Amino acid sequence: MSRSHDSHSASLRGRRSPSPTTARHAVARVALAAALAATLGIAVLLGVGASPAAAPAAASSATAKAKAARASVADAVVVTPRSYARADALIGALRGAGVRVDVVTLPRTALARVTPAAAKRLRARGFAVLRAGAAPPPASGAPVRTALAVLGTLTERAAAVAAGGRPMVPRDLRPLTGDLRGPGGAVDGIGSGPTSATSPASSASAGGSPIVSGLSQTTPAPASASLGERLGYLPTATAPAAFAAGSVAVSVIFPESSGASSSRDWSTVDPGLPGLTTDPAYPGFTPRQVYIMQHVWLSLDWWAARNAGAHLTFVVPSDGTLGAPQQVDVSKEPIAIDSMSDATWRDPIMKTLGFTGTVGDTPPPETSYDDAVRKAAGTDWAFTLYCVDDLKVVNNVNVSSGMFPDFSFAYTFYTPAYHSPYVVTTWDNDGYGPGLYDGVLAHEMGHVFGALDEYDGGPGYPSTGDLYAGYLWVKNRNAVVGGTIRDRYCIMRGGQDGIDGYEGVDVNGNPLAPSKQICAASKGQIGWRDTDGDGIPDVIDTTALLSLGHPTATTDTATVTGTAAEKPWPHGHNASGQEYTRDLSVLVPSSLDYQVDGGAWTAFLPSDGSFGQASETFSLTTPSLGAGPDPQAPTRHVVKVRVSDADPHASVIIGPQATASVVAWVGSTPVDLALTTSAPAIKVGQRVTVTAAATSGGYPIAWLPGLQLGPLGGLAPTVTTGAKGTVVKTYKPSHTTTWQLSFVGGGQFQAASADAQATVGVRARLTLKLSGPTAARKVFVSGRLLPGRAGVPLTLQRSTRTGWASIVTRRTSDQSTYSFTFRPSRAGAYRLRVRFAGDALNLPATAFATPVVVH
Repeated sequence: MSRSHDSHSASLRGRRSPSPTTARHAVARVALAAALAATLGIAVLLGVGASPAAAPAAASSATAKAKAARASVADAVVVTPRSYARADALIGALRGAGVRVDVVTLPRTALARVTPAAAKRLRARGFAVLRAGAAPPPASGAPVRTALAVLGTLTERAAAVAAGGRPMVPRDLRPLTGDLRGPGGAVDGIGSGPTSATSPASSASAGGSPIVSGLSQTTPAPASASLGERLGYLPTATAPAAFAAGSVAVSVIFPESSGASSSRDWSTVDPGLPGLTTDPAYPGFTPRQVYIMQHVWLSLDWWAARNAGAHLTFVVPSDGTLGAPQQVDVSKEPIAIDSMSDATWRDPIMKTLGFTGTVGDTPPPETSYDDAVRKAAGTDWAFTLYCVDDLKVVNNVNVSSGMFPDFSFAYTFYTPAYHSPYVVTTWDNDGYGPGLYDGVLAHEMGHVFGALDEYDGGPGYPSTGDLYAGYLWVKNRNAVVGGTIRDRYCIMRGGQDGIDGYEGVDVNGNPLAPSKQICAASKGQIGWRDTDGDGIPDVIDTTALLSLGHPTATTDTATVTGTAAEKPWPHGHNASGQEYTRDLSVLVPSSLDYQVDGGAWTAFLPSDGSFGQASETFSLTTPSLGAGPDPQAPTRHVVKVRVSDADPHASVIIGPQATASVVAWVGSTPVDLALTTSAPAIKVGQRVTVTAAATSGGYPIAWLPGLQLGPLGGLAPTVTTGAKGTVVKTYKPSHTTTWQLSFVGGGQFQAASADAQATVGVRARLTLKLSGPTAARKVFVSGRLLPGRAGVPLTLQRSTRTGWASIVTRRTSDQSTYSFTFRPSRAGAYRLRVRFAGDALNLPATAFATPVVVH
């Protein structure tokens, strides 16, 4: 359900089953243990329904079901020995001890999965680990009692599922319709949504606000103003969550009408839920607001429990901090206003909180509010949740419809550009009732993370099987209309099937494994696709990158510089377009270590004391170093550096490590020089490769400056060896040349050998043109010597029985040309050639003429 709303057409209103009141009483009949409320002195968490007796089954089967059910919820409340101002620090402290953290409320409390071994470690460090039913420690604070109450409800529900019962839900819930919304309140999607003449679609089709763009089957998503362009490498922008991984701050706001139009008041008692009380964890809240907050915790824990590899943790900001649960007064009565016009009460609320709205909700003011909350709370993401009061009591009966005038009751704002900065819900949530508030919210949170609806939303509504969505741009294959898979109990199916998926019980009362409560398509859209099957969702199945520069050294230490970076999982691409244009990651380089000569690993942090960016530069200096391990090269030391991806909020390695090594020469180091060529001789016009090498004790010296390489007696430019300790130069000499390598550097490096030399001979080339013979028996031979040289002696020769006989010798002209005249004394066939004998500049060359016949 997204701001494409969970709206319903008027034709559906006549067959609501059960009614809101019936649903509330059915939920209220069940029981979260009253003894728990009495013991803890807090509000009763209703919503744990009466659990029918399970059918007889083998004890082992019941045990297995119970174990599976318990594994799907948090099993402990952890209280830290000190207060934390930011969630990232608290999460880091717990994850560092091997705890899986589901929900955090600052400054000291978390719902978590704690193994016996982890509990032992925590207690040894002064943490309190409280299982269900435990009494809160003295002076532990109101949030601890709230967390214990939530844990008690989770435990009760798990027990109901294990017993084959239904923990919270009446049957035959009505379907959802159109809970995704776009800018200006338009039905989310690609079409009109409900078709009733009185439904929101009517006004939209008559020229209302633009529909949400970017989910079309055939046209690409618009690239402008996309989330990815604003995010960059790490999540830093004003969107709640690109995918369901990392930490998410949830800001809960209760609008309270205070003007003349006020018709609802949060202090009103719901006759269907008697006995609700206040909670000191939320000072100033009414019992119903406390009830909603506890159900928000239940929904958050449900999402955190679905995928251990996602490291998904929710954060409820503490009282007095930005984003803390709060009631905000507004002059208008929100429930009396069409959901399409919710900006008339949302914008004043945001303005009260210091965040100004924009025309047409492009972007909504909640985007900047979420971003501020995210930064203040120390999380990766954030989104805003509005709970609107619809309760109206007449003669001790709730007569509210549980909906806005346009039949919406729960929806999420969504566009590919702004994604899902806020969710709107109501107290009654239509026929679902407040007892199912957490189940309804769980569906809306699927939209927050990028999932589409899968129910039949009507013509044009974006819930069909040919659409793509999410960071990974995954197809909506489980849609009722046009889908190719049929996972019935997915939370994004909505309605009865969605709530069954949420509570983890199928239509026959059999428990559903957590992995079966969200379909594969929705998992892909929220980032939980696992391509390699390693249990880590693709979006955080990333790798660290490490590059090192050349080290510098003194007489006894070495300094290594480099960059540790993150290689995110690439955003999805498809012919239909994509919502993201840059790759994103919630992971950062962390756990940087180095070792010298195979010794112990030493941890290192950047100069600011911590990592926190997708790319970090660093410079580390070793302690004083003695002789290296090789006696032939005692000043040689190998420095190895490794870096790992990690959750930015904990020292927990997520992905594989990246390692790199460099060699540092520390102290006085002798340098041996060597020079080689690719060939001892070449033809004029050809290229030759000259390789210079600097070594010490047989090891190459990388990044060695102060070398000079060039022709002997000519210009020898200064060069520096590369990573392999060599310098490679390519030349095209015209004359025989001797190259020389010299070391003119200083400091710790000293020349240990004479300059190195290598000579490459260059063979000259002769062209030859033959004409004649004339009537006078004359034959003319001409051509050119390359490279061009004047005054070079060339000899014309003819073939004889005993070899080649010289006829005449002449020198080349200033243009390096030559010419000969051959006039034999008698007729016959002759073979001629021109010969250059070679000299100090060029090797010999010969040019042959074709045989010539003289008559």
